[in-house]
Amino acid sequence: AMCYVEGAGDFSKGVELMVKAAEKRNAKALFTYGQWLERGTFVQADLSQCLEHYRKASSEGHREAKECYRHLVLE
Repeated sequence: AMCYVEGAGDFSKGVELMVKAAEKRNAKALFTYGQWLERGTFVQADLSQCLEHYRKASSEGHREAKECYRHLVLE
């Protein structure tokens, strides 16, 4: 997915692949997609979806996702 958005410039294909990986509960994909949703990178910003992806990534053991989730919830 990252090859498409960073190298090939095919953002829609990169987002599609990231979403598929996130749907399979891949912690890194969940976190990365959460970041995109938080920042509005490649997708429209959506804080509620961002938090959901961070929460799922955290439950899969992604530490940085847990920190980001806490930070956003406590703001």
